[in-house]
Parts: sequence; structure tokens; C-alpha cells
Amino acid sequence: MAGKKRILALIPILALVVLGIVLLSIPMGKAVRARQNDQTNPGTPTPTVVAPGLAKGDLFAFAEAPVGDLDSPYIILFAYGNLPDNLPIGIQGDIDGITGFKCFNTPCKLPISTDSIIRFHAYVGGNTSPELTTQTRISSPALGKYQVKINTIPLQGIFSDSCFAIWDSPAGKIPSWAGMPNNPSHLNTDITLQYLATRLIQKGMVDVSSCTSGGMANGAPNGCGIEHAQQAMLEWQNKFDLDIWLASDAVGIPPELLKTLLLQESQFWPENAAFIVNEYGLAQINDLGADVALRWDYNLYLDLCSSVLSSCKAAFSRLPEPSRAMVRGALLKRLNAVCPTCSNGLDLDIAHASVYTIAEVVHANCWESWYIMDQNNVAPSYEDFWRFTIAAYHSGYGCLDVAVGATTKAGESIDWGNVSKHLACQGAKQYVDNFWNTLTSFNNKVVAPDIVENASVGLIPRGTPFLYPTAIATPTPAASNASVSVIVFVDKNGNNIPDPLEGVSGVTVKITFSNGSSRTATTNDQGNVVFNLTGRIVGEVENVSLVDLYRSKNVVLPQTGLVELQFKIDQPILPSTHP
Repeated sequence: MAGKKRILALIPILALVVLGIVLLSIPMGKAVRARQNDQTNPGTPTPTVVAPGLAKGDLFAFAEAPVGDLDSPYIILFAYGNLPDNLPIGIQGDIDGITGFKCFNTPCKLPISTDSIIRFHAYVGGNTSPELTTQTRISSPALGKYQVKINTIPLQGIFSDSCFAIWDSPAGKIPSWAGMPNNPSHLNTDITLQYLATRLIQKGMVDVSSCTSGGMANGAPNGCGIEHAQQAMLEWQNKFDLDIWLASDAVGIPPELLKTLLLQESQFWPENAAFIVNEYGLAQINDLGADVALRWDYNLYLDLCSSVLSSCKAAFSRLPEPSRAMVRGALLKRLNAVCPTCSNGLDLDIAHASVYTIAEVVHANCWESWYIMDQNNVAPSYEDFWRFTIAAYHSGYGCLDVAVGATTKAGESIDWGNVSKHLACQGAKQYVDNFWNTLTSFNNKVVAPDIVENASVGLIPRGTPFLYPTAIATPTPAASNASVSVIVFVDKNGNNIPDPLEGVSGVTVKITFSNGSSRTATTNDQGNVVFNLTGRIVGEVENVSLVDLYRSKNVVLPQTGLVELQFKIDQPILPSTHP
């Protein structure tokens, strides 16, 4: 979709403009005409369309059974939400309505001893996710070993591949990457991404002060830069997994394919680029890509049109060009996360919300690839249909249409191997082949998140209702008069305790409370800063982070006293000789 790739690089720009005009004026097939008729029929009710997406404060909870034989049975609980970074999300519920439990972090291990019905939800302060119900089954395949299976009533229903339906159930085996994982954790990857590491270093989000040349060499991270950026790179590339999972489920796009698209286009850094035309956001969508989406997705067109035009009765393709440009601009604005006044120059709320729109653009390209095949009276396999869709997304309608026509004229079957030989647009074949290699090896890069803690489980007397954070009748919370002392030190003598002259001054320390508010202070000459938390609620989980050093710890607030947190910074190991 990026302009540097989408425009036919082998054709002069003037010829391309003429070609675009011709392509927009060709007669439409039966599917296109039917959809356009729907758009212009005054008797068809036009719903008020609200662009879905992950809203600020949204929370979701998931459950999963561990794989294989276990020494003791348990299930794994996950919580996700669109919340400020480093703000912990808890999980709360009950087992068979009797035994209550809490987790103060995610993912969390919940021990079980018998077949059970488990109700649970995620929570942060007063915000809660929808409640899930999970039925667990325990078997013992060998002496002292257990296996656990679960049956969760899903909130989202059964996944439906919308492009499979557009293509009228194409032949061929459906690959494993086309499925819907049980929860977003199955999208977590650990891939070394050079461009992402570069941006993290350039934005000062990684401490590379101990690296030569600031961790960079010839405009790219050197070995030291990559090493120091590893953790931040891991966290950032999985920052949008919940958005991808939700958008994929809502629009009907395989989530591994959608994440592969964001990986290939931007390495998950939602900046804009300017080549022949401007490209925006996580998927580097340009004006031509927006045009495709608005021609094929009526609801998307209605949603955006109503925000910029006074009348949206005509189909997008029948609007005057100035009006079409305004609607395209509204779509691109929805993808544009660049914000000079925001942290790191990015508005991450826009970036998160843009993933749903990107899924809609991919869905529109499924229609476009179907239309080309329908006009040529061919029916590719499921995987080749996706290859053709990605080719159309990347290089445009004309590139794919000409290649399919040339393949047919040569008497060759319409599959990727044959069609790709006739792709005249520069880089199209390589783009799709690289995309496919990444997609089909996706599972090799998936990493399971570490289980943070065991659930805190306590017995509730039978008949006593379990009190959720949203319950109307809740006990009056006790106020705390405790303080939190933070010490940052360089352990020069290796004894693991802060000694005189080891304190690090000038370190920005941030404490984030469970309601999302925060305070910031700077360490003194002894490397110490104290937060007086009088008036906060006893039992709150607060997150204390060193903003510039990307380290954090959680603390549960007591009723009184001083809670001390120590952040030890090890002395770097220096080489004895220069390389």
C-alpha cells in the first residue's frame, strides 16, 4: 500500500495518471454494481455507523489451559486493556461461587483441584471487563500427572473469515495461520527489528549511554544498540496485539496475517512516510489505498463521509473529485498518529484505534482481488487469493489485473507461481514472497508471556455473594498514611545494598496509581525520593517506575509505615582490551 511500492514504478508518472483514470472508468462487474446499487437506493435505511476500535480504559480477560502433563493442575488467566503504560491490570473471580481469588498482575496461574466453574474478570480501580465463565475438566493420564481442558463461553462468538466468504469458499486447505487464537497472547512475538530499534534509540526510549557511537553505526543500531533495545523492542512489537485480535475478530481478517502486514509495512512504528505519495500510520496506507477501501466498504464510507460532507446519499465513486478527496482525507486522518506535542511524537490512542480501520482496508482489498478474478472467470485457491489480495494492497489494481490477463493469454493456470512472473510493477513479487515467508513462519517467532504470579485464593462462606468492584454495596475503603521510599543506586562494590556515595541523583521516578493518575519526582544526591501517600486506599497496587531507565516495580500500599523500594544498577562490564 505504501506509495513507493503501490505506484507502478516501471511506468512513467504521466502514464500512471492516465492509467488510473482509465481504471476508474471501466465498467463494473455484477458484484460492484450490486454494492453500488445498495449505496444509492433511497429506500435502504442507512444506519448510524460508529467506527469500532479499542477505547481508552477498555478491559478484557481470557483463560487458557496449559499444554501437556502437569505436576499439579491449574489454568492461566490473562488480562488486557488500553491503559497507560506500566499500569498493572488485576484479575478477580470465584471458583464454583465459593472460593474467591485475585491476581494483581497478568498472566496469572490459578490452581484448581477439581472440575470447576470459574467466573472472572479483569479490573483496574473501578473499571472492569465483561465477566467470563470457564468450565474446567481435570484428567490424570499417569500417576501423579494431570491434564487440564477448559471450555470458555466466548464474548466475541465464533470467528468468521470474511474474505473466505467473499471468495465463495475457495478450494484448498485452510492453513493454521488463518485461524483465530484463543487470546491475544498467541500473537506475542520476539523478532529483532532493525528499524524499530533505530526509532526507539533515536527517541531516547533506550539507554545506550554505555554503547559506542550512541548505539548506532551508519544510521542503524550496532550490536550494543540492539542488545540494549531488546526489551523495549519486545514490548513495542506486541503493543498492538489486543487491537489486532479485536479488529481481526470484528472484521473477519486472520490476525496473524494482519500483524504480519503491520510488521512488514512499519515494524509497528506508526510514523508517516513521503515517497511518490504520502503514506500513513502502521500500515503505510496512501491516498490510492484509501480510495480502494471507500469504493468497497459502504459502512466505512458512510462513517467518514458524514464527518466531512453535508450529504452522503451518493456512492463514493459518484461524488465529485473534491468531495472524494475530503472523504479520503478523513480516512487518512484516522490513520495519522504523528503528533509533535505528544510523547515520542506519536499519539498512541490514534495508533491503537487505527488498527480496526487497517483491517477494513484489507477487507476491501479482498473484494478487489475477487473482482479481478471474477472478471477473468477464474477461481484461485484460498492461499493464492490471499497472495493476490496482498499484491493488490501493495501495488494496486492495475498491476494485478494486467498480470492476471497476461497469464490467461499465455494459457497458464491462475496461481501465484504463474501470475507473479507477469507482475510488471517493481518489487511486487518480492514484497508478497517476503510477506508470505514471514506469515508462514509466524509461529516460530511467537513467545509465551511469563506467568507473573499465582492467584491469591481465599475461602468464601457458602451463600456469601462475591463482591466485584462494580457492586453497589462495597465496604468503605480504609485510608492509608504510608509513604514509599525509592532508592536508586549503582552497586559499585557488588554487595547488593546501597552504600554511601552509590546513590544516583537526578533520576525521574514516577508512581502510577490504580486509577491512572500519577506523581513524578527526582532522586536527591543520595539517590532517594520519598512519596507521601496519605489519603490513598489501603491495598491499592501502585506502580513505581524509573521513567528514563525503563524499570518498574509494583507495591501494595499498607495502612501505615514506610515501604522501601530499591533499584540496583549494576556496574557495566567493560572489555579489558579494545577490539
